[in-house]
Amino acid sequence: MISNPEKPESVDGAKLQHLFTYFRNLGGVQSILGYHLIMDPKAGLQTGITAFFDPETRGRDSTMGLGFSWRTNIHQARKTFRKKVSTSNQGIAIYHNLWGIHFLSDLEQTHRRIGILHSYWPNLENQLPRMSGYLDGILCVSRPLAELVSDSIPSLNPDRIREIPYPVEKPNHVSASNSPLPLKGRPIRIGIVGRVSREQKRIDRVPALCNVLTRNNLPYKLEILGDGPELKWLKNQQVCAPVIHCHGRLDGDKYWNVLKEWDFILFVSDYEGTPISLLEAMSLGVIPIFPEIGSGGDEITRKVSDEFLYSPADFDAVFKILERSCQWSQEIQKHWRKQCMKAADNHDPDSYHRVFTGFIEKISDMPRISAQNPPSHRPFFLSDWIPFGLMRRIYPKGFFKPLIEVNEKSSQMD
Repeated sequence: MISNPEKPESVDGAKLQHLFTYFRNLGGVQSILGYHLIMDPKAGLQTGITAFFDPETRGRDSTMGLGFSWRTNIHQARKTFRKKVSTSNQGIAIYHNLWGIHFLSDLEQTHRRIGILHSYWPNLENQLPRMSGYLDGILCVSRPLAELVSDSIPSLNPDRIREIPYPVEKPNHVSASNSPLPLKGRPIRIGIVGRVSREQKRIDRVPALCNVLTRNNLPYKLEILGDGPELKWLKNQQVCAPVIHCHGRLDGDKYWNVLKEWDFILFVSDYEGTPISLLEAMSLGVIPIFPEIGSGGDEITRKVSDEFLYSPADFDAVFKILERSCQWSQEIQKHWRKQCMKAADNHDPDSYHRVFTGFIEKISDMPRISAQNPPSHRPFFLSDWIPFGLMRRIYPKGFFKPLIEVNEKSSQMD
């Protein structure tokens, strides 16, 4: 591990470069990046966003897309990054979900390197140990993620790992209903938010959900707020057609006005971090139904009640939750809605940015522990020439070739 005690002159005025796969897409991380674009300058921080897979453009709002695609390989990505991204930044690099850190971080020439972990994904526990030596600190959106990082990256002591509460900022004119309609005797409005895809979100489970609820004669309406590759497929599922309504991608008031009308927000995911849509819905009194998958979403739901958690893909259990809700009095319904709003209370924007800027300051004051290799020191890896889409399927380890503990030979075959 290479140590470098050099630090920015001050946190006030420090340059931050946020790096992530996409910015212009719908998603929780994209919402957070947009928030940083507004709030970082208010805290005296110079901020910019580099989105690897956005179209190759430079926005007026300090954002830049590099135009990567599934056809791009690591060699091409490094060439583009070296050309487009300033290597004289001398600030702080913020890697959201850590993508690209193994093959791009030696090019950014920053004083500190920080990660923000927004989600769990399959095999994360095996990938995290490979992050040792690449980071000076890491922020995690949930306690389970922070604990996993602590167990997986011994080089990061507890002072370099911090849980950060996701921010929820609903418009002042949007508020929860004080007198929600009783659930009994009307269709229950159930909402699903996010990318309509099989991967992670497991939208392919929705027909099985509809089959169980319809078979048990539960009156309900299922609303999808989002877009994605499986939307057309979902609409064509016979069991879903009579009960499903797809709003597509919405933002601003249109988004919040749909959200506030729901009775429940449901997740059918395989893995999550702390979904920002969950917090946004709960801030309006929408009750969560969440799978027990060991995420921040479980933790937030548990603050309301364990009875709104279910085993993944157990839609009989989801039906039982909804069936019980039909027996609630209006007072009990109000009670649960108030519990939801209370659970989302500490997720205000000020709390988020206070933790973020405090962590930036702390890491800047601590000695550097992340390695910084000159660009010429990257050895030859055959996997650097494999397109991302193919490598993800046949050789995902190619994304994690080490730059820290490498043989001093000028080339190295896979």
